[in-house]
Amino acid sequence: MLAVYFNGRRNCPARKPFIETKELPMPANRNHRLSPEHIQSNRNAVIGVQSLPDYKPNNLAYTAACLVELAHAMEAARQAEMRAVQQLAIARDVAAAAEWALYDGVLGARSQVIAQYGPDSHAVQVIGLKRKSERKRPVRKPAATAT
Repeated sequence: MLAVYFNGRRNCPARKPFIETKELPMPANRNHRLSPEHIQSNRNAVIGVQSLPDYKPNNLAYTAACLVELAHAMEAARQAEMRAVQQLAIARDVAAAAEWALYDGVLGARSQVIAQYGPDSHAVQVIGLKRKSERKRPVRKPAATAT
């Protein structure tokens, strides 16, 4: 099937765009990250601007060199973010290992206090355990009578 594009003139087919692009809706909130599709679209646009030999914008902030610098700054920021995420994962693992080491140490200290002072001493209460005499004893239920 042959597709014909019209540019609004009567019986005059318009040229098909060289690269078909999908218009992406622009995000409304600048606090949210751009989607990967937007980022790739922007990278493609920078490459496209670089390939235009006669591109000379009136605003010098939008020259090809400035756009390339912005793209490099974005890549550097993304790499710094990735390094920070990796460092966060390492710090989280170290913190978890330290928490478990403290937990094991406290368990060992509790067993040593019980061994040294006995299960019914006040020292057991100091470390956060119940004394043996304070525990509720189990109560036997009477056997059900058969009638």
